[in-house]
Amino acid sequence: MNKTGKILAIDLGLKNIGLAISDDFGLSIRGLKNLSSQSREVDKNNIIIICIKEKITKLIIGYPCFYKNNRKNIISHRAFLIFNALRQQIKLKILPFKVYLLDESYSSKRAKKRLILSGVSRKKKKCQIDSESARIILKDYLIFFNSNG
Repeated sequence: MNKTGKILAIDLGLKNIGLAISDDFGLSIRGLKNLSSQSREVDKNNIIIICIKEKITKLIIGYPCFYKNNRKNIISHRAFLIFNALRQQIKLKILPFKVYLLDESYSSKRAKKRLILSGVSRKKKKCQIDSESARIILKDYLIFFNSNG
């Protein structure tokens, strides 16, 4: 069993940022409490604080590649800007982890469906959708990572 180190996935939304983290071996995934989306700088700094506190080795940022409307375009642009800001700090050796973009198209729809099938109430579903989307992004990354070495 290979130790991957903890991996954090984020699902950026207009109001909330969903978070999910793996264990050191990539065997289990748990959702973390959502962050309220603020400015790009504040969001980036909050993500960095979580990465350092949790000793993250990789950060996966959900990036919607397929968009039908302007909302997705805004989120794609925002994800790319945060990705670049983090990458710059990594290049300067300020941050001790790697950062990746991963296609997260339809992760919110998949999360909503998963929550409905598991019987989560409408009220709780609204609170859990973002972290569930982040869990899906992380699961997709781990499946890809494990199948491609």
